[in-house]
Amino acid sequence: MKRLTFILLAIFLVLSNASFSQTHLLTSQEEVDNIGSTLVGSIGVLEIKTGSTGTPIHDLSPLIGVTETFGLLIEGNPDLVSLTGLENLTQVLGPLSLVNNSSLIDLTALSNVTSSLTLVIHENFSLTSLEGLHSIQNVVVGVSLRNNWELSSLIGLRGIREAGSISIDNNDKLVTLTGLENLSLAIPGGRFIRIRFNASLIDISSLSNLSFVQNITIRENHMLCDCEAVLTMDDYMLGTDIANNKTGCNSLQEILDGIGCSFPCDEEYFIDMCPGDFDCDLCEDEWGYICVMGYLPPDGTPELLHNINPNYEISWLEPDHIACDAWSVGCGQCVEVSLDDVGTTFTAKVVDLNGCAQIIEYTITCETGLEEDEIDERSSIPQESISLYPNPASTMLHVENPNGQDLEIEIYNANGVKVLTDKSTSENVNTVDINSLQSGLYMVLIKDELSQRFLLNEKLMILD
Repeated sequence: MKRLTFILLAIFLVLSNASFSQTHLLTSQEEVDNIGSTLVGSIGVLEIKTGSTGTPIHDLSPLIGVTETFGLLIEGNPDLVSLTGLENLTQVLGPLSLVNNSSLIDLTALSNVTSSLTLVIHENFSLTSLEGLHSIQNVVVGVSLRNNWELSSLIGLRGIREAGSISIDNNDKLVTLTGLENLSLAIPGGRFIRIRFNASLIDISSLSNLSFVQNITIRENHMLCDCEAVLTMDDYMLGTDIANNKTGCNSLQEILDGIGCSFPCDEEYFIDMCPGDFDCDLCEDEWGYICVMGYLPPDGTPELLHNINPNYEISWLEPDHIACDAWSVGCGQCVEVSLDDVGTTFTAKVVDLNGCAQIIEYTITCETGLEEDEIDERSSIPQESISLYPNPASTMLHVENPNGQDLEIEIYNANGVKVLTDKSTSENVNTVDINSLQSGLYMVLIKDELSQRFLLNEKLMILD
């Protein structure tokens, strides 16, 4: 209560200060350029909102002199990518609102802000993280995160200690609430939690330390089955609305009964060697990749892990010196290997969206999986790279196959859906008809039909 009284007193004193009584509305880049340099020190409400006339706002660097505001509202600026220019801002005594800035990806300019009355982050469709907000410790009224479709991390909120409430709605890429471990709803007047319509959310354990919670709403999070964190919150019985999540978190009774996540962990992951555009005989080429390639569904058809769901997590456990390389498609986690790794067993852990975990191992050998006579036959052929052309393409794609192998060709769209399959003959150049595919970015995967080794993965742009 003393803290709240202090905050309200501070707001009253601020309101009595004439410098905070004015609202500064900037609706074009010209106004930012002309007026920005005159805004120095403590000012009133700063509203940055692109209007219908003038150049859309895209550069806030003229606002570098602002150190305190009674409110910061940055709303409806489609060309604004970062908040560079606000680095000297330390206090937002009113609301801090970032709404409908469709290109905004960088909040690091706010890294010196320590408190705000409210924190509202809505409809910023390109924003992936909240890094830059880590210095904020107190949010009197509450935090609201909504319709940030690419937001996948709340680590930037790790500094918040107290807030009146928290609302997290419609953030499709958000898998966990990591970053909220230090949060307490200890400020009277709100003290509610609302978590709704987060399509990928599977983990709310970061809320286990909350206290003084009066009302909880957890609804329509269709992957969320473990809500045990609710039972650790003080006063959780005062008001609950828990429904339409996954079995285990469909009601308070399910949570009390400890049903938890009930689903079969029957997906089988496998590791494959050499998915790159080179011969897959490690002892001949002296290097290659080892990757977690995907899973085997019940029908036994391999699919790429990336094309199932981007929220699978892969971690290499052994050897401990591994530094995983990012690969352009599928694997998600690949490791480059060499002759020095022959005899080494690589161990990986794969955790899917449901929390199913599987440990898989692969020992590096000099075998290709072909019979000995086939190895000898392949080894006698100089291995040249397979290539695609033209790229971009429109109606036809040519596959140059200098080694005369029988190939399987697969094309995936940007959502990871296989849209075309074809097979090439032993001719040096084969043609694939892509006339049925719409314009856009695709991924072409080519593998040896006999050994099923991946020989090429390459991005393809298709134009009308």
